[in-house]
Amino acid sequence: MRKIAVVSFVKTPGLSPVKTRLAATIGKENAERVFQHCIQKIDELLTELQHITGLDTFWAVAEKSGLGHSLWRNHSTLLQQGHGLGERLHHIYEPLKKEYDVVYFIGADSPQLTVSHLRDAEACLMNSESDFVFGPTPDGGFYLFGGQRPLPNSVWTDVTYSAETTLDEISTLVKAFGKVGFLQSEYDIDLVEDLKNYDWPFPLNF
Repeated sequence: MRKIAVVSFVKTPGLSPVKTRLAATIGKENAERVFQHCIQKIDELLTELQHITGLDTFWAVAEKSGLGHSLWRNHSTLLQQGHGLGERLHHIYEPLKKEYDVVYFIGADSPQLTVSHLRDAEACLMNSESDFVFGPTPDGGFYLFGGQRPLPNSVWTDVTYSAETTLDEISTLVKAFGKVGFLQSEYDIDLVEDLKNYDWPFPLNF
């Protein structure tokens, strides 16, 4: 049986600003409610993955002092390390890949994700014999990454993040190290126009 890890990268509220682009438009209070709900849904997804599939689940936490926060209590925590997102991704992926057959990263900004998305990713890696898989977002980024081969630091760091070209850049670099597959596109919640894609269980007053 393959050994698989699933990781979601997060910031701890009260220690780091959260959903700053949203907050600039809808206000800090609304943005924090959106953030808390997204975290709740990803927490539920990670828990379901644990129970149904037996995968190992992790929060990759941005702050050392946030590792013990109650938000992260249901799953193991890893400390993000590095100066930019690329370095932080690398410093989580590299050691986990030495221990696990497959490492998945899932975005904490896509509350609609389900177990089916991970099953589709597994099918892509197994059935199409891909070495890596990406789940694209309409804004040019990705909500999921899965890898079953090592990658050098440069693959992660030579990328412009939060840009329309992010997925194109990183998938092109990754293709030098194996076959890349793609899932269906899914939205994430970064900007105010993204809010309409999801049925929020509370009013957003802005």
